[in-house]
Amino acid sequence: LGTGERGKVVDVGIRSTRLLTRDDVLISIPNSLMSTTKIINQSGRVPRFRIRVNVGVGFESDLETVEKLLLDATEGISEIVTSPKPRVRFREIADSTLNYQLLAWLHDPADRGRITHILLTRIVNACRVEGIDLAFPQRVISYRPGPESQTRVWIEKEREEEPEPPPEPEPEEGQKDQGKPG
Repeated sequence: LGTGERGKVVDVGIRSTRLLTRDDVLISIPNSLMSTTKIINQSGRVPRFRIRVNVGVGFESDLETVEKLLLDATEGISEIVTSPKPRVRFREIADSTLNYQLLAWLHDPADRGRITHILLTRIVNACRVEGIDLAFPQRVISYRPGPESQTRVWIEKEREEEPEPPPEPEPEEGQKDQGKPG
């Protein structure tokens, strides 16, 4: 449905349609709503369903290796149809990643979640073996509120050197000599 519910139609009545979700929850939807809502039938006439697996890798990654690795992840999964063959598309050069999409057709839409899980697990493991960085957004934030405070905040994934501690605040007038032997 347009509101995100997914499931199998188990009953169509005069006033409502009942949908059984994958969590075995029975949802009753008024037919008046069904007649005005976009409904996607994933188990209709076409006996297959396409999944899209998005993967972001680091800028230094070898593009051919990434494509081969993604296609190899589909090998031996009987739920993936052989025609059309799975394919990989390089979709975007983003702020922190090179974004790829693995496209594969399944025999049964009910297998979508399980096969996506298998593919992602294989992809992560293969990237680790090949030394391909599965990138994620990284930001460095510096905060300088004003002259009365010398606070700095660093947020980084990894830092080659430790940040310098903030400098000691200058003592206020009249406190310079306190605590020092005279």
